[in-house]
Amino acid sequence: MTSENLSPSTRALFDRLLAQFHQYAQEHSTTSAPDQTPGGDPLTRDAMQHAARVRARAEREPDNPAATAAYDMLLADLASSLTLTDLNTIRRVAAAATDVTPRLILDARDRGTSPDSIAAEVGLTTSRVNQIIRGERQRRTALAAIANEAHTEYEAARAALPPGDTAYTWRIDLLDGPAGPGWHPHEFGEERAAPGAAAAIARLARRFTSSTADDYQARVLVWQGPEGTPDTAHTYETDAQQ
Repeated sequence: MTSENLSPSTRALFDRLLAQFHQYAQEHSTTSAPDQTPGGDPLTRDAMQHAARVRARAEREPDNPAATAAYDMLLADLASSLTLTDLNTIRRVAAAATDVTPRLILDARDRGTSPDSIAAEVGLTTSRVNQIIRGERQRRTALAAIANEAHTEYEAARAALPPGDTAYTWRIDLLDGPAGPGWHPHEFGEERAAPGAAAAIARLARRFTSSTADDYQARVLVWQGPEGTPDTAHTYETDAQQ
């Protein structure tokens, strides 16, 4: 398959993966460029498509000495061009491509692409494509049900706030969380309630924040009105959940 035959979704995924490779190369470049074999940079679109074609031919023609020799030369080329760190990066990005496959397949099917066409494009059997489509639909249905349940519970909790028309702004910060050392904003929100409802709003915000916050010490900052500075907020801190 040439790049011209890629579907928009497949081309977009390919470009994102390629961007990851190039970002890695820029971040880990050295003063002396690695010795490039005649295959050139192995992380370009053309090089990766060439590698895929050579490997596919070797699998398709196992008794063909020319196909086997070409694949051996390809592996030697890659071994001289890539480092172990490069390999680790590529394997992790490839794992992400595997994880996103069901989403791309179902999106293509919902746009009207037939299972046979999808199978031919991604290199799977039609029965496997249909199996993936069923599984991805079930996954999305289950997630929608969870989201609806969480929304219903959240709206019930909001209804329990003291009635009123005072605007509050809240923010949840995490200490030494994914954003780095120190306090960093994690989630934001706004509510309307009666004056003096800051503590109730803080409990509401903390209860329904993402599960990521459970792993870190958190603080909920609540302002009556627009967001201000930490020293002007009602502050409520919580420890990480063990």
